[in-house]
Amino acid sequence: MNALEIDLNTGYPDVAAMPNSTLAEIAADVITSGRGLQYAGTLDGIRALRTEVARFLNGHLYTGIDPSELMITSGAISAADIVCRALTQPGDVVITEDPTFFYNINVFRMSNVEVVSAPMISEGIDLQAVEALIERYGKRVKMLYTIASFHNPTGINATLENRKRLIQLVQTHDFTIVEDSTYQLLYYDDTPPPPMFKQLTKDDHVVALGSFSKLVAPSLRQGWIWATPPQITRFKQFKSDAATSLLSSEILTDYLKSGMLDLHICDLREFYGARRTSMANALKAHMSDWAEWTNPDGGFFSWITLPKTISASKVREATLAQGVDFMPGFQSFVAKVPDRYIRLCFAMLPEAQLEAGVAVIGACLKEMQP
Repeated sequence: MNALEIDLNTGYPDVAAMPNSTLAEIAADVITSGRGLQYAGTLDGIRALRTEVARFLNGHLYTGIDPSELMITSGAISAADIVCRALTQPGDVVITEDPTFFYNINVFRMSNVEVVSAPMISEGIDLQAVEALIERYGKRVKMLYTIASFHNPTGINATLENRKRLIQLVQTHDFTIVEDSTYQLLYYDDTPPPPMFKQLTKDDHVVALGSFSKLVAPSLRQGWIWATPPQITRFKQFKSDAATSLLSSEILTDYLKSGMLDLHICDLREFYGARRTSMANALKAHMSDWAEWTNPDGGFFSWITLPKTISASKVREATLAQGVDFMPGFQSFVAKVPDRYIRLCFAMLPEAQLEAGVAVIGACLKEMQP
């Protein structure tokens, strides 16, 4: 069996968890009315959507965001690209966590910056390592990219103390935290993560990014940047797509106005929380003797550490032959690391497939034991 049947590699949400019928009704109205068929004509996003995003974020984050502090983007990756190009020059240094969201490593490198990394520890990014990088690279450091809440790929939730100390570091050394908050609202154990960096300080040393891909639907391609109004003005100069899709923006505006997303998020927490639990149970049942892993309180991923004698890429070769795929963890690192990490996405597949996929991985690991 070579055909891929169980995909634990791809970090997508499940279409079954999306508000399909509601979006269909809204889209039909937007299209028949003609509201969403023209160019948007505004670089920072239509005012109606920025107003609704501000209302939504204020309701969940309990902070006073003004629409002038927001810019609508074609997803969070586009937001990261815009901010990096605006904040850096070729030859500057961008610090990331190690590991980090694999795609943005190359996004930053396309700005001709040097990407360096500090390890993730249980409290969040290793602040001593960050200080060592600042000492080494000095004023070349312009930006630090972090996924502090339900980190991709490790699932780690940075502590409040870690977040506060990182803010002190960037304020002292005058560079910018770029905070990817994609999973901030996807917590599964009733307790939300610590406040975002941007909730702790509204000065220009922190820029926050977010997305509606995991909360509504990825194909809408609707993300946002939260920054000071002068920063938003600068970021508009680097928005190369001219304007985010008006059709998607009008659909999202109406959906946010309805208030249904606030209720839908509660359903998402229950839906993905059950899958997180199923993944944890499957790992315990099939991999306890061979590996260690994180059991995240939110987000989409479990992070597996294999014995030093086993290669994740070799395990993947064996599981692919049985129709099961996963991401070898080395792809998420800036630094060169041993090939003994695995990222598993529990969000996209039903519980039965999660169990079956982990069982195959566990069986392959067992066969590879010395």
